[in-house]
Amino acid sequence: MATVARTAGGDRIWRRFNSAQRLSRFVVYLVIVAAIVVSIQTIEVIPEFLADAPEQVVDLFARMWPVDFAHYPGSVHDALVETIHIATLGTLLSIVLALPIGVLAARNLVPFAGINFAAKL
Repeated sequence: MATVARTAGGDRIWRRFNSAQRLSRFVVYLVIVAAIVVSIQTIEVIPEFLADAPEQVVDLFARMWPVDFAHYPGSVHDALVETIHIATLGTLLSIVLALPIGVLAARNLVPFAGINFAAKL
């Protein structure tokens, strides 16, 4: 909530958050920074690997180009088709599960308050 404070001269100062909200935001930010610091210490980042990262990325892209299509028919194609099958089945399953829930949630189709909780509002 916005608060309005007055200065010694009687001028009004608009503040977006009151003191409790500012303090709670500060505490949340402090906890987030503390969590980031602890996580950085926990994952044991090796600075030498970070310094070498640009060279590794350049090497990775150099080995990716030009594309060697000799490996495509035997291993890549089968994995690609399987991935597309999994994605298609997942999409169909989500549609099958979402349609009945969507119909039950529609107030104009199902006005029964026991099923459609929004009908009570």
